[in-house]
Amino acid sequence: MIVFITGTSRGLGRFLKQRLVQRGHTVVGCSRAPAQGSDDLRLDVTDASACEDALRWIKQRHGRIDAVVNNAGYHLVGAALETTPEELRAQMELNFFGSVNVLRAAVPLMIEQRAGCLVNVGSIGGVLASPFAAAYNASKFALEGYAAALRAECAPFGVHVSNLTPAFVRTGTHGRSLVATRGEHALFSPHRMKVLRHMEAGGEKGVPMEAVARALERILSARQPRFHDSVDGLAARLALLRVLMPQRMFEAIVVRNTAPGWPEAATRSLPNP
Repeated sequence: MIVFITGTSRGLGRFLKQRLVQRGHTVVGCSRAPAQGSDDLRLDVTDASACEDALRWIKQRHGRIDAVVNNAGYHLVGAALETTPEELRAQMELNFFGSVNVLRAAVPLMIEQRAGCLVNVGSIGGVLASPFAAAYNASKFALEGYAAALRAECAPFGVHVSNLTPAFVRTGTHGRSLVATRGEHALFSPHRMKVLRHMEAGGEKGVPMEAVARALERILSARQPRFHDSVDGLAARLALLRVLMPQRMFEAIVVRNTAPGWPEAATRSLPNP
Protein backbone atom coordinates (compact mmCIF):
# COMPACT_ATOMS: atom_id res chain seq x y z
CA MET A 1 0.00 0.00 0.00
CA ILE A 2 0.98 3.61 -0.56
CA VAL A 3 0.24 5.43 2.71
CA PHE A 4 0.55 9.12 3.60
CA ILE A 5 0.80 10.03 7.31
CA THR A 6 0.93 13.51 8.79
CA GLY A 7 2.88 14.48 11.88
CA THR A 8 5.61 11.84 11.65
CA SER A 9 8.49 13.78 13.22
CA ARG A 10 8.00 12.13 16.62
CA GLY A 11 5.71 10.11 18.87
CA LEU A 12 2.79 8.19 17.46
CA GLY A 13 3.17 9.43 13.89
CA ARG A 14 6.79 8.29 13.68
CA PHE A 15 5.88 4.92 15.23
CA LEU A 16 3.02 4.32 12.77
CA LYS A 17 5.26 5.18 9.84
CA GLN A 18 7.98 2.80 11.00
CA ARG A 19 5.47 0.05 11.74
CA LEU A 20 3.87 0.20 8.30
CA VAL A 21 7.27 0.32 6.57
CA GLN A 22 8.25 -2.82 8.48
CA ARG A 23 5.06 -4.44 7.21
CA GLY A 24 6.18 -3.78 3.63
CA HIS A 25 4.13 -0.69 2.86
CA THR A 26 5.44 2.43 1.15
CA VAL A 27 4.91 5.29 3.58
CA VAL A 28 5.32 9.00 2.97
CA GLY A 29 5.43 11.05 6.17
CA CYS A 30 5.40 14.77 6.72
CA SER A 31 5.98 17.38 9.38
CA ARG A 32 6.46 21.12 9.58
CA ALA A 33 10.12 20.69 10.54
CA PRO A 34 11.54 17.29 9.51
CA ALA A 35 14.57 16.13 11.47
CA GLN A 36 17.93 16.16 9.76
CA GLY A 37 18.32 13.02 7.70
CA SER A 38 14.58 12.31 7.67
CA ASP A 39 12.80 11.52 4.40
CA ASP A 40 9.63 13.25 5.62
CA LEU A 41 8.09 15.91 3.42
CA ARG A 42 8.22 19.44 4.81
CA LEU A 43 4.53 20.30 5.01
CA ASP A 44 2.35 22.58 7.10
CA VAL A 45 -1.10 21.00 6.89
CA THR A 46 -2.76 24.34 7.65
CA ASP A 47 -1.70 25.38 4.13
CA ALA A 48 -4.42 23.97 1.86
CA SER A 49 -2.49 24.58 -1.39
CA ALA A 50 0.60 22.87 0.00
CA CYS A 51 -1.53 19.83 0.95
CA GLU A 52 -2.87 19.62 -2.59
CA ASP A 53 0.65 19.82 -4.01
CA ALA A 54 1.91 17.11 -1.64
CA LEU A 55 -0.89 14.66 -2.43
CA ARG A 56 -0.54 15.22 -6.18
CA TRP A 57 3.22 14.64 -5.91
CA ILE A 58 2.66 11.34 -4.09
CA LYS A 59 0.13 10.23 -6.70
CA GLN A 60 2.49 11.11 -9.55
CA ARG A 61 5.49 9.46 -7.91
CA HIS A 62 3.80 6.23 -6.80
CA GLY A 63 0.87 5.98 -9.21
CA ARG A 64 -1.79 5.86 -6.50
CA ILE A 65 -2.58 6.68 -2.87
CA ASP A 66 -4.16 3.84 -0.94
CA ALA A 67 -4.48 5.44 2.49
CA VAL A 68 -4.13 8.76 4.26
CA VAL A 69 -3.68 9.00 8.04
CA ASN A 70 -4.38 12.35 9.68
CA ASN A 71 -2.20 12.32 12.78
CA ALA A 72 -0.85 15.87 13.20
CA GLY A 73 -2.28 17.85 16.10
CA TYR A 74 -1.86 19.02 19.67
CA HIS A 75 -3.93 19.32 22.85
CA LEU A 76 -4.62 22.76 24.30
CA VAL A 77 -5.28 22.53 28.04
CA GLY A 78 -7.34 25.24 29.66
CA ALA A 79 -10.87 26.22 30.63
CA ALA A 80 -13.09 27.85 28.04
CA LEU A 81 -12.98 31.26 29.76
CA GLU A 82 -9.18 31.35 29.97
CA THR A 83 -8.67 30.27 26.35
CA THR A 84 -8.08 33.32 24.19
CA PRO A 85 -9.80 33.62 20.80
CA GLU A 86 -6.38 33.36 19.15
CA GLU A 87 -5.63 30.12 20.98
CA LEU A 88 -8.99 28.67 20.04
CA ARG A 89 -8.46 29.56 16.37
CA ALA A 90 -4.96 28.04 16.42
CA GLN A 91 -6.31 24.81 17.93
CA MET A 92 -9.06 24.59 15.32
CA GLU A 93 -6.65 25.55 12.53
CA LEU A 94 -4.36 22.57 13.08
CA ASN A 95 -6.58 19.87 14.56
CA PHE A 96 -9.65 20.51 12.41
CA PHE A 97 -8.82 22.60 9.34
CA GLY A 98 -5.41 20.94 8.94
CA SER A 99 -7.07 17.54 8.80
CA VAL A 100 -9.76 18.86 6.46
CA ASN A 101 -7.11 20.27 4.11
CA VAL A 102 -5.51 16.84 3.83
CA LEU A 103 -8.87 15.12 3.33
CA ARG A 104 -9.95 17.58 0.64
CA ALA A 105 -6.66 17.07 -1.18
CA ALA A 106 -6.87 13.28 -1.03
CA VAL A 107 -10.55 12.61 -1.76
CA PRO A 108 -10.59 13.64 -5.46
CA LEU A 109 -7.55 11.46 -6.16
CA MET A 110 -9.15 8.50 -4.41
CA ILE A 111 -12.49 8.97 -6.15
CA GLU A 112 -10.59 8.99 -9.44
CA GLN A 113 -9.05 5.61 -8.63
CA ARG A 114 -12.31 4.35 -7.05
CA ALA A 115 -10.52 3.20 -3.92
CA GLY A 116 -8.88 4.56 -0.81
CA CYS A 117 -9.00 4.76 2.95
CA LEU A 118 -8.97 7.97 5.00
CA VAL A 119 -8.17 7.59 8.69
CA ASN A 120 -8.29 10.33 11.29
CA VAL A 121 -6.31 9.70 14.47
CA GLY A 122 -8.94 11.30 16.64
CA SER A 123 -9.41 11.02 20.35
CA ILE A 124 -11.86 10.09 23.01
CA GLY A 125 -12.05 13.88 23.24
CA GLY A 126 -14.03 13.80 20.01
CA VAL A 127 -16.90 11.84 21.56
CA LEU A 128 -16.61 12.86 25.21
CA ALA A 129 -16.14 16.43 26.48
CA SER A 130 -14.16 17.12 29.64
CA PRO A 131 -13.33 20.19 31.74
CA PHE A 132 -10.28 22.24 30.77
CA ALA A 133 -10.34 20.90 27.20
CA ALA A 134 -13.01 23.04 25.56
CA ALA A 135 -10.89 24.08 22.56
CA TYR A 136 -9.50 20.59 22.04
CA ASN A 137 -12.96 19.02 22.35
CA ALA A 138 -14.32 21.55 19.85
CA SER A 139 -11.65 20.65 17.29
CA LYS A 140 -12.16 16.90 17.68
CA PHE A 141 -15.98 17.08 17.79
CA ALA A 142 -15.87 19.14 14.58
CA LEU A 143 -13.65 16.56 12.87
CA GLU A 144 -15.93 13.78 14.10
CA GLY A 145 -18.97 15.36 12.43
CA TYR A 146 -17.11 16.27 9.25
CA ALA A 147 -15.70 12.77 8.89
CA ALA A 148 -19.10 11.14 9.45
CA ALA A 149 -20.64 13.19 6.64
CA LEU A 150 -17.63 12.62 4.37
CA ARG A 151 -17.88 8.87 4.97
CA ALA A 152 -21.44 8.78 3.64
CA GLU A 153 -20.56 10.96 0.66
CA CYS A 154 -17.51 8.94 -0.37
CA ALA A 155 -18.78 5.40 0.22
CA PRO A 156 -20.38 5.04 -3.26
CA PHE A 157 -16.95 5.61 -4.82
CA GLY A 158 -15.18 2.93 -2.82
CA VAL A 159 -13.50 5.47 -0.54
CA HIS A 160 -13.76 4.74 3.18
CA VAL A 161 -13.46 7.13 6.13
CA SER A 162 -12.65 5.93 9.66
CA ASN A 163 -11.74 7.49 13.00
CA LEU A 164 -9.39 6.07 15.60
CA THR A 165 -10.61 7.16 19.04
CA PRO A 166 -8.07 6.21 21.71
CA ALA A 167 -7.87 7.80 25.15
CA PHE A 168 -4.31 8.35 26.35
CA VAL A 169 -1.55 6.82 24.24
CA ARG A 170 1.86 6.08 25.75
CA THR A 171 3.99 7.87 23.16
CA GLY A 172 6.92 8.97 25.30
CA THR A 173 6.41 12.48 23.95
CA HIS A 174 2.96 13.10 25.42
CA GLY A 175 4.06 16.18 27.32
CA ARG A 176 5.17 17.90 24.12
CA SER A 177 1.67 17.57 22.67
CA LEU A 178 0.04 19.22 25.69
CA VAL A 179 0.00 23.02 25.62
CA ALA A 180 -1.35 25.15 28.47
CA THR A 181 -3.37 28.23 27.61
CA ARG A 182 -1.69 31.60 28.00
CA GLY A 183 -4.93 33.27 29.01
CA GLU A 184 -5.73 33.65 32.69
CA HIS A 185 -8.95 33.55 34.68
CA ALA A 186 -9.00 33.84 38.45
CA LEU A 187 -11.50 31.02 38.96
CA PHE A 188 -9.97 28.48 36.60
CA SER A 189 -6.25 29.14 36.09
CA PRO A 190 -5.13 27.94 39.56
CA HIS A 191 -6.45 24.46 38.73
CA ARG A 192 -5.28 24.32 35.12
CA MET A 193 -1.77 23.04 35.83
CA LYS A 194 -3.18 20.31 38.07
CA VAL A 195 -5.24 19.09 35.13
CA LEU A 196 -2.20 19.32 32.86
CA ARG A 197 -0.11 17.21 35.25
CA HIS A 198 -2.98 14.71 35.55
CA MET A 199 -3.05 14.40 31.75
CA GLU A 200 0.73 13.95 31.59
CA ALA A 201 0.45 11.14 34.13
CA GLY A 202 -2.39 9.63 32.10
CA GLY A 203 -0.17 9.63 29.02
CA GLU A 204 2.46 7.64 30.88
CA LYS A 205 -0.18 5.01 31.72
CA GLY A 206 -1.96 5.07 28.36
CA VAL A 207 -2.33 2.34 25.79
CA PRO A 208 0.88 1.38 24.00
CA MET A 209 1.47 2.68 20.49
CA GLU A 210 1.38 -0.92 19.28
CA ALA A 211 -2.34 -1.01 20.12
CA VAL A 212 -2.99 2.03 17.94
CA ALA A 213 -0.91 0.50 15.15
CA ARG A 214 -2.94 -2.73 15.32
CA ALA A 215 -6.16 -0.74 15.15
CA LEU A 216 -4.89 1.16 12.11
CA GLU A 217 -3.90 -2.10 10.44
CA ARG A 218 -7.40 -3.46 11.09
CA ILE A 219 -8.88 -0.49 9.30
CA LEU A 220 -6.45 -0.60 6.38
CA SER A 221 -6.97 -4.33 5.80
CA ALA A 222 -10.78 -4.36 6.10
CA ARG A 223 -12.97 -4.47 3.02
CA GLN A 224 -15.59 -2.38 4.82
CA PRO A 225 -13.81 -0.62 7.71
CA ARG A 226 -16.06 0.63 10.46
CA PHE A 227 -16.26 4.31 11.29
CA HIS A 228 -15.00 4.08 14.87
CA ASP A 229 -12.19 2.01 16.29
CA SER A 230 -11.66 2.95 19.92
CA VAL A 231 -8.37 0.99 20.10
CA ASP A 232 -8.81 -0.24 23.68
CA GLY A 233 -12.62 -0.19 23.76
CA LEU A 234 -12.81 2.65 26.31
CA ALA A 235 -14.57 5.10 24.00
CA ALA A 236 -17.17 2.48 23.10
CA ARG A 237 -17.78 1.60 26.76
CA LEU A 238 -18.15 5.25 27.74
CA ALA A 239 -20.57 5.87 24.89
CA LEU A 240 -22.72 3.01 26.19
CA LEU A 241 -22.53 4.28 29.78
CA ARG A 242 -23.58 7.74 28.64
CA VAL A 243 -26.79 6.22 27.30
CA LEU A 244 -27.48 3.94 30.24
CA MET A 245 -26.59 6.20 33.17
CA PRO A 246 -28.39 9.30 34.46
CA GLN A 247 -26.74 12.33 32.87
CA ARG A 248 -25.63 14.00 36.12
CA MET A 249 -24.05 10.80 37.38
CA PHE A 250 -22.18 10.27 34.12
CA GLU A 251 -20.95 13.87 34.06
CA ALA A 252 -19.70 13.53 37.64
CA ILE A 253 -17.70 10.45 36.68
CA VAL A 254 -16.15 12.26 33.71
CA VAL A 255 -15.15 15.26 35.82
CA ARG A 256 -13.71 13.07 38.59
CA ASN A 257 -11.55 11.17 36.12
CA THR A 258 -10.42 14.03 33.88
CA ALA A 259 -10.16 16.96 36.29
CA PRO A 260 -9.91 15.41 39.76
CA GLY A 261 -10.55 17.83 42.60
CA TRP A 262 -12.15 20.43 40.35
CA PRO A 263 -15.64 20.74 41.88
CA GLU A 264 -14.14 21.18 45.35
CA ALA A 265 -11.53 23.65 44.10
CA ALA A 266 -14.23 25.63 42.31
CA THR A 267 -16.26 25.92 45.49
CA ARG A 268 -13.25 27.15 47.46
CA SER A 269 -12.33 29.70 44.82
CA LEU A 270 -15.72 31.41 44.74
CA PRO A 271 -15.62 34.93 46.19
CA ASN A 272 -17.86 35.70 49.14
CA PRO A 273 -21.28 36.98 47.99
